[in-house]
Amino acid sequence: MATAIHERDERPTLEQMQDARVGSVLLAADVETNEVTLNFKVEQTNDLTTWKPFSNVSLSMPLDTGKRFLRIALSE
Repeated sequence: MATAIHERDERPTLEQMQDARVGSVLLAADVETNEVTLNFKVEQTNDLTTWKPFSNVSLSMPLDTGKRFLRIALSE
């Protein structure tokens, strides 16, 4: 019972969430800097079979005070 209570208390509160919706990928902030860093690769292809590197992207974003997560959504 104590383990279940501890696990419940370790979950983020609603006040700590920043735009987290069902089906989203959540990114946890660095505890010391309260920043989230995104690192991803963009690839390109001419035939939809063979993909080659195009660019590497790295972006650090600070979270609002008291917020611990961000959600990433791509535009169409």
